[in-house]
Amino acid sequence: MDRIAMHIRILNIREISFIDFLKEKNEKPVGEINVRLSIKPIPELDNHTITLELGLFYYTGNKRNPHPVLDYKIATLFDVANLDELTRVKHEWLVISPELLTIMAGVSIGSLRGMLALRTQGSYYENHPLPIINISQLVANMQGTTLKETVSEPLLKFKYE
Repeated sequence: MDRIAMHIRILNIREISFIDFLKEKNEKPVGEINVRLSIKPIPELDNHTITLELGLFYYTGNKRNPHPVLDYKIATLFDVANLDELTRVKHEWLVISPELLTIMAGVSIGSLRGMLALRTQGSYYENHPLPIINISQLVANMQGTTLKETVSEPLLKFKYE
């Protein structure tokens, strides 16, 4: 698809949940922190809107025995004038064009980063913001998969010092 511009606007960005497991237990993370990012689109094709739910899960240990550190979810509601041209339903699964998904993921991840910075202000995480994510690479990695809920596990690894 050779689109230079799409008719997209943000209608709403809202927080779904925020759990700081370390604060609840009065702990600090030990060792490497893994970051899992989930992306779940929720379309309303009749209204030409799509909500992109982003989940961010920080944990130590491995994916079989994770020790949760932080769990945060937001939702970004987009109005897409030509949504029917950029998406299709295939076997009850939503297929989204890479161009549209890249824009929505970029805006949503940027919003998530800012909201996370505000939520963690004055806490242990204040000097450890969400690392930079290559959105184009993230979307490219998701191509060929059916997007009901895609999880990159772990997406990133870093250490808090």
